[in-house]
Amino acid sequence: MGKVSTRRLTVFIVTLFIISISNIAFMTLPYFEPIRKDVAIWSFFDLAVCLPILFYFLIIRKNFKVYTVVPFAIACFWFAYLIVPKEDLAGLDYLKNGLLLAEAALIGFEIFLAAFLITKVPKLINQYKKEKQVSNQFLINLQKAITKTMGERKTLILFATEVSVFYYGLFSWKNKHKENETAFSYHKDSGYFGEFIMLAHALTIEIIGVHFMMLKISHILAWAVTALDVYILLILIADYKAIVQSPLMLTKTSIKIQKGLRATMEIDYNNIDSIEVNRSTKEDRKKEKRAYSMELGSMMEDKVPYVMNFKEEITMRGLYGKKRTIEKVYISVDEPEKFMKCIIDLKKEQEEEMYMPETIVPKL
Repeated sequence: MGKVSTRRLTVFIVTLFIISISNIAFMTLPYFEPIRKDVAIWSFFDLAVCLPILFYFLIIRKNFKVYTVVPFAIACFWFAYLIVPKEDLAGLDYLKNGLLLAEAALIGFEIFLAAFLITKVPKLINQYKKEKQVSNQFLINLQKAITKTMGERKTLILFATEVSVFYYGLFSWKNKHKENETAFSYHKDSGYFGEFIMLAHALTIEIIGVHFMMLKISHILAWAVTALDVYILLILIADYKAIVQSPLMLTKTSIKIQKGLRATMEIDYNNIDSIEVNRSTKEDRKKEKRAYSMELGSMMEDKVPYVMNFKEEITMRGLYGKKRTIEKVYISVDEPEKFMKCIIDLKKEQEEEMYMPETIVPKL
């Protein structure tokens, strides 16, 4: 999904909330009983049709993808089906049955895809081990292993992010970060830890409150919404763990950057045009279309000491593998001076190797 303006996203969320809550109240509160059948049908139409249309025009119209809108439309259908009384939807059973058949076909395709992937797993594991020898950034290594083993496929790159969510959220807690002279953390001097704790705490309270509120409407809906909220919490936790466990890596030829689960990129030293002292503000950086900032928090302004300009634009991957081209990156690390010295030394070494004259062997 392309970048969505804050204004459109806010309008969509507010409208989604108003439509959902008003329909839930109208269909469940005793005050509005008895509910006329035509009103129930219109409520179903409001939730199952209007919400996906709203999602299309406000969120994905400029970058339409079937795999983006279909899950949302299916979720809206089942949400409406659970909210509106079943006796008022008797004439819509064919829609439900058709949707069940479509979901069965989708599940069948996913099983086929899983079977195909299983045959590639040994090669994928071997390639991942090779990538891991260069850096310990799980998401970058998995993305590169998938690309080299199975090609550039959007669904598989998205799959890499899903695997990373569960890896960092559930299985990486015992991993210990090994000290490395060419690895640079970027979270210690940031205020993001406090923001993370606040968000996790608020989301946990919201999960409990919404679950009990939804139980009064439908047990199935309550557990479905709770499962979604728990998954969102898991993403938040996994992103923070990925930030802590995936520092910037300086290899012999490039800089490997994995900013949590949010972005990955690789910068070749030869493509670095200049590294300058950053004098821009957070608001200035938000307006730049072809730039990316390493700062973590959204509520506070982190220190961003340097801006790295490229000779040619590079392609980075955002959340869930979405590609984007940038011409500069704002660098934020805990040891900026050491980081700069290390880059200069490695860049100089690479240039010396490139221009080293060939040894002439004299003829005997």
